[in-house]
Amino acid sequence: MRKLKRLACSGLLLLFLFLAGASLAQATEQPVVLAIEITGNRQITDETILRAVSNIRLGEALDETAVRKDLQAIQNLGYFSMVEADVAPLLGGIKIIITVYENPIIKEIRIAGLQKADPAEIIPYFTQKEGEVFNYVKFMNDLEKAAYDYQEKTGLQLVFLSTDEDIITPDGVVTLHLTEARVGRVILKGLEKTDEKVVRRELYLKEGEILDLNVLREDLQRLFRLQLFADIYPRFEYTTSPEIVNVILELKEGQTVGLNVGLTYDPRLARLAGNFVISDSNLLGLGQRISLELSSSPGLSQHTGFVFYEPWLDEKETSLWVNLYSRYDSELTVVTSDETYAEKRTGAKVTIGRPLLEELRASTSLQIEKVNDSRETGGEYWNNSVGLGVTYNKLIYKGFHATGGYWAGIEMAIHGGWLGGKYDFNQYIAEFKQFYSPWERTTLGYRVKAGTIVGTPGESDRFYLGGPLTVRGYRDRHTEGTKFFLGNVELRQQMPDNESLYLVAFYDVGSVDYKKFYHSYGIGVRYTVPLLGKLRLDYGWNGETGSPEIHFFIDEMF
Repeated sequence: MRKLKRLACSGLLLLFLFLAGASLAQATEQPVVLAIEITGNRQITDETILRAVSNIRLGEALDETAVRKDLQAIQNLGYFSMVEADVAPLLGGIKIIITVYENPIIKEIRIAGLQKADPAEIIPYFTQKEGEVFNYVKFMNDLEKAAYDYQEKTGLQLVFLSTDEDIITPDGVVTLHLTEARVGRVILKGLEKTDEKVVRRELYLKEGEILDLNVLREDLQRLFRLQLFADIYPRFEYTTSPEIVNVILELKEGQTVGLNVGLTYDPRLARLAGNFVISDSNLLGLGQRISLELSSSPGLSQHTGFVFYEPWLDEKETSLWVNLYSRYDSELTVVTSDETYAEKRTGAKVTIGRPLLEELRASTSLQIEKVNDSRETGGEYWNNSVGLGVTYNKLIYKGFHATGGYWAGIEMAIHGGWLGGKYDFNQYIAEFKQFYSPWERTTLGYRVKAGTIVGTPGESDRFYLGGPLTVRGYRDRHTEGTKFFLGNVELRQQMPDNESLYLVAFYDVGSVDYKKFYHSYGIGVRYTVPLLGKLRLDYGWNGETGSPEIHFFIDEMF
């Protein structure tokens, strides 16, 4: 907040000090000050004025410096447009006559120049009321508090505009000329790979518009949700025009290219397994995502997947998600026995989304899938579906880690019917997750997810519990059903001497029939490695068996 222009008394005060100093310098000896007399005041008492006099000493020789300091102290009381001093002989010494010129009595306070801010919300901050002598100092202090509180409340910065007019007229009308700060330029710094348009299209704060800090905060979170930047540092650059502010965003790009190549051998099964994953979440610097995954264990499983995501197809922020996959597992376990079965799923899913509101998005999808389940009679079959979904994203990120806010989503998928397929059923899923950081490096998060299937699904189309994405104290596909409930709670603690390392304690609960609930608890480690991304290692216990289930995965569960 810029300081209010001092009232038109400074020049007259300097002129007085020059003349007074000249007249006092003419004396061969400095006379003794015997009294101080106050004149010109009508509303402000002598006692109030004299309390500001602390340098002039009665019974001592006249000190011009002391006089100047006390005149300034009286001026700083804020009640006077001008303060003068003179001397007169008194009983062999002198008395100092201080003449004050009171400001007018307040009749009305007006605020002019605002476009978005409401003057009615600012005027109550002024403690001076009608009928009181205008006090410049109190008015400035009140204005500073009003500007601070109003910015915290609304995000708007108030700027005082200097004019040639006095702030208060002789008849007592106080006119305060304010305006909202405006965005001059939005300057992006630190971008190396990312194209500027990827950042600018996410900004609702536009050049030339009123600077709203709440809008800026939301813009920063939108940029963090892209998962492209490790950190963003906003700052302001003030210009020669008091109401124009340049917004500078210092962006620190994160590691967006991932490469994971692995080879493992299980001596118990005499099996060799390998995997290859390559991904880029900022393809060509355009904010697109692409990934290719290949994993194989000869005679046991083979997974292939390709994903492409385009966040901005057009000016309406239409997004496109394409997922091609083929997954084959030959030794999956039946829940009710030790019998094994083989399953192969091959298909493609295309999802198109568009925003309804700033953080609310709707999407529709089409999935074409062929399933071959050894438990099914008649061989392979089609399992095609269309889906509709809505998500609301208000997550708050620090770098690549969610530290606050919430996310909610609902979706439905219609299988079979006119789309063709062996089974006709509808699937409904709702999910909510929220994070809270009570301390700087500590985050508490939870997720609740529920679903149901209406109709007759295939054997492999049911809901499953167990494994690294649901209840971690159980093996993959420990139980299945046509209903679904899942709750996860995690306490994540970042290490102070290693920001890439997190320790995690968790609790999971789930059910597939709302009758029996499966519980697990455990500990885990998260470690971010360049190129590999965030590695997740979880140890989960279920209370039924003594040994833990160990899960190694990439990225957080939720």
